Amino acid sequence: MKKVFITGSSRGIGREIALSLFNLTDYEIIVHGSSSRVPDFVKTNDRFSYFSFDLSEFNYIDRLSNFIISEGVDIFINNAGIYDNPDPANILLINYVSPILILDRIIPHLENRGGSIVNINSLAGIYSNFKESKYCSTKFGMDGY
Repeated sequence: MKKVFITGSSRGIGREIALSLFNLTDYEIIVHGSSSRVPDFVKTNDRFSYFSFDLSEFNYIDRLSNFIISEGVDIFINNAGIYDNPDPANILLINYVSPILILDRIIPHLENRGGSIVNINSLAGIYSNFKESKYCSTKFGMDGY
């Protein structure tokens, strides 16, 4: 059984991706979120597991990367992101810095396994909006990466 790891999947778009994969495939799905509270949909089926990690804490990027490698993840879906935060540095860390640090560490692993990476991004990286410069620049950066 192949394994999928989806960042930012305890709610929103990531949750819907996880549920869609569950309904369409027989993959084992590792759901990621920043809260220590395990989402209800994860508790109800053994094909889901939950990995809690705050992407603004990039001191722990090695822990997350090592987990992805040691678990033999085949597909990495980079979905986590925030639009607004009282601390503007968190927008940069969660939307841009952490994903790049994680991807740089796991790309060799996924290449060796014939795995895949899917980056969920935003048109805000192409079409910026008034008063959204931090968010838009992180999405532009991910597009460039």
